[in-house]
Amino acid sequence: MYLSKIEFSPAYPEEMVNILAKGIFSEHQMMWNLFEENKSIKRDFLYRRDDSQSLPFYYLLSAREPVQNDVRFHIQTQAYNPHLKKGDELYFSLRANAVKTITEKNNAKKIRRRDIVEYKVDEYKKTSATERPASSVIRYEAGKEWLEQQGKRCGFEIRHLMVENHQYYQFKKPGDRNQRQFTSLDFLGQIKIIEPEKFIRQVLFNGLGRAKAYGCGLFLVRRI
Repeated sequence: MYLSKIEFSPAYPEEMVNILAKGIFSEHQMMWNLFEENKSIKRDFLYRRDDSQSLPFYYLLSAREPVQNDVRFHIQTQAYNPHLKKGDELYFSLRANAVKTITEKNNAKKIRRRDIVEYKVDEYKKTSATERPASSVIRYEAGKEWLEQQGKRCGFEIRHLMVENHQYYQFKKPGDRNQRQFTSLDFLGQIKIIEPEKFIRQVLFNGLGRAKAYGCGLFLVRRI
């Protein structure tokens, strides 16, 4: 695996403006274009946009090494082969499309997916308004429940957690009349590793949640 940092070149500001103005599907296409074209290969990467600096940049985790000859971008790539052991504690950051899968009562084969925050809001609507907490509390409760479930499945425990930035996205693919939409939550905090091999395989290499083709799922970690 390879972990890369993708930055827009200051020499091509119009490229950055063009990509960002077109929205999330344009970013998705940009990531595909960083690799040599091979129509037989399915998506084998995760990415995450970061807006913490003066200009946005991207973290990219991929099975293939991105090409280095595109002058529009500065690309820094290194091999990614994490070594962890049981009991290790890590800082983490995750942007996830976190959903709850609901099976229809009268049709077990029919399922629908619901944003976890919206689902939690609906649960609180069954209580009186005076018992309903602030939206930030609802967001935290929904996020914590979801991430704890992922941890039980994937070999880690939460030590500290913040849940922020409940975002809503809409886009259309070129030539497609259907409007696509999804939500995301930002998680950050500390975790403890319980099953290292499972965590590396299922979380670090495969990501968490859905909408992984559109900037969600990449689980970034660093040692405490």
